[in-house]
Amino acid sequence: MTRISVDIEQPSVLRKVTDFLTKEDIRAYIVGGYIRDKLLGRLTRDIDIAVAAVAPELGGKLADTLRGKYVLLDEANGIARVILVEGDPEEGIRWHFDFSTFFEGIEADLSRRDFTVDAMAVSVAELGKGQSARLIDPFHGREDLERHLLRVVSSAAIENDPARLIRAVRLAAEYDLTLEGE
Repeated sequence: MTRISVDIEQPSVLRKVTDFLTKEDIRAYIVGGYIRDKLLGRLTRDIDIAVAAVAPELGGKLADTLRGKYVLLDEANGIARVILVEGDPEEGIRWHFDFSTFFEGIEADLSRRDFTVDAMAVSVAELGKGQSARLIDPFHGREDLERHLLRVVSSAAIENDPARLIRAVRLAAEYDLTLEGE
């Protein structure tokens, strides 16, 4: 597993979320596209957070605490979204935080993701301490970004969800990535 230090500048709304998770003593990791986009120097307001907790319950509590909007995205898989507004409630910047539960550790969670460039994580606990976080990158997604390569984590990713093929084409076009030969 690659563990390198990565600086993740935290906007105030992300700081509030990481402070909440730290106060609640919930093991949590920012995963996926937010990490990818930060490594590429791109702005995104969609943040996926994998938690060692019941994600829909946690999402509801976070939304109540930070006066956000709660949306249950996938009841069967326990995925919830919290929409928070930075600044003016009517015209402010909207942030989407999607929470999912992990059971077997973060590496196992990352192994179920679709593409290596989205199978990276940083610990919320490390971010909460104001330090650079170690990049958890067991499938070498950062190297694939540097090589402009879009590669599946495993062949099961496409077999389990063929719609990911469409996502592959979109990601390749949006990020100027070459699809892996297979």
